[in-house]
Amino acid sequence: MSAQAPSPQVPRLQRPPPRPRLAEAYSDTAKASDTAPANQPTVNERIAQLQQLGIPLGWKSRPSNAGDWWNKLAGLALTAFAVSLGAPFWFDLLNRFMNIRAGGKSPEEKAKPPDATKPA
Repeated sequence: MSAQAPSPQVPRLQRPPPRPRLAEAYSDTAKASDTAPANQPTVNERIAQLQQLGIPLGWKSRPSNAGDWWNKLAGLALTAFAVSLGAPFWFDLLNRFMNIRAGGKSPEEKAKPPDATKPA
């Protein structure tokens, strides 16, 4: 005769009971977030506000001849190359040019007084 230890039964996962009020609350929240507040300016209004500042933003016109297109493409290629070098490269480069520690005279260290507790 063999004795078997009772094995613990693993409860099966069941679908939680439906909660209609909770579903309604989520639905109402989603509907409320779909509509923008009345006092929120539109994208066109924000662009108009930026243009009133007088700061030149964006391209005013497309390049008109082949030379202008080559200049634009060269600028985009140069920008892509500079970005591809990554942040560590630019950080090291800036540190070489702007070494703050070597920028001035270091303060002189004061002489330490002799320790009175040490025997001579």
